[in-house]
Amino acid sequence: FYSHSNETIRQHIGVISGTWNTAKNLFIKTEIALINTNFRGTVKDSHTTFRTTVDANYSWKNFMLNLFAKAKEKQLTNSYIYEQHYTQYGGSIRWSNNNWHLEIGTNNPFTNNNYIEKTYASPAYTYDNRIHSKTFQQTGYLKLIYRFSFGKKYNIENKNINTHSDSAIMKAE
Repeated sequence: FYSHSNETIRQHIGVISGTWNTAKNLFIKTEIALINTNFRGTVKDSHTTFRTTVDANYSWKNFMLNLFAKAKEKQLTNSYIYEQHYTQYGGSIRWSNNNWHLEIGTNNPFTNNNYIEKTYASPAYTYDNRIHSKTFQQTGYLKLIYRFSFGKKYNIENKNINTHSDSAIMKAE
């Protein structure tokens, strides 16, 4: 909820998300959101956005396969501008061994003209803009990571945690 002089913005957001272990090595994460934005005052406008995302991970030995997708959506921002985002999708394969990690991935491999469209319309002024970002176009990437392991080592398996305490702070013994 936002209020400035005679302008009032109200947003109602509902989100349902979950992660399911559908098979031994397969995890699927989904999110569904409903966002309702209402303007009252000089500008009277409202819009409801439906947002969906899905992310699947399959692991086998030292490998992990990831696939993701986010559906196209149109939303009304707090500055009275409509933003339309395109569908985003992609995937990656990761290999891990000790401190080494190698990841090869792609974003939007079959879409060649992604953009964000912004529009605003009032009786006195109209605005229409398309933003073309190279970041969200057809891209492929390669990550090579080495994690340094130095510093004090902790063994947390041998800790005995007292859960019968009235304190909100848990103590390990």
